[in-house]
Parts: sequence; C-alpha cells; structure tokens
Amino acid sequence: MTNSNVQIIRDFIESVWNKKEYENIPNFISSNYQANHLRRPETSFSGVEGVLKNSQYFHQKHPNYNIKIEDSFSFEDKVASRLLIFDTSGNSSKTIRELIIHRIENNLIAEAWSLGSDLD
Repeated sequence: MTNSNVQIIRDFIESVWNKKEYENIPNFISSNYQANHLRRPETSFSGVEGVLKNSQYFHQKHPNYNIKIEDSFSFEDKVASRLLIFDTSGNSSKTIRELIIHRIENNLIAEAWSLGSDLD
C-alpha cells in the first residue's frame, strides 16, 4: 500500500503541477482535503475547488514552473517528499526546495503540510 501512496503523489505532481491537467484534480484530491502551509498559514486552502484555484493562480503567476521530486518515501498513510522547484518565468530563474508531507485516505490525498521557500 505504501508504494502505491508514493505513486499517487508522483502522479498528482506530474499531472496537475507540471502538466497543468486541472481536470485530473478530482482523481487525486479528497473532497475534505486540507492544505497547510507552515510558513504562511494564511495561504492554506481546502477541497478540490481550493486546489483548482490555487494551482491556476500559481501557474498564472509562474507559467514556467516545474517540480522535480528528489526523494519520496511513505509510512502508513503518509508520504514525505523533498521537492526541487524550478521557475524560469520572467527575467530570471529561481530554484527552491520544499518538504511536503501528504496524508492519503481511500487512495486520495486528504491533507498536506508543506514547508519551503516562496517564489514571490
């Protein structure tokens, strides 16, 4: 089960964040999803609609955004991932690192906790 949880996260990042396939969000995100941004709690959001709005807004601001998963492992219902995020939008490029932990429930992402730098 845990390896399939890692694959859910890998597929979600590739489909929604790297390929901008927003129509696939309901295939990955639970209706009771909660995103928790530890550095900026005011930017946290919830639900499928929250993921859609957040990802569209982010891609509008950073159209050349791409995520590479450097490392990922799972334990029970949690998946921890180290991400390398590239943004080549605008006049300069920026690279940040992020640590994110997802909780999987019924093969859907139910919760996320993230800590990383900001692109803004």
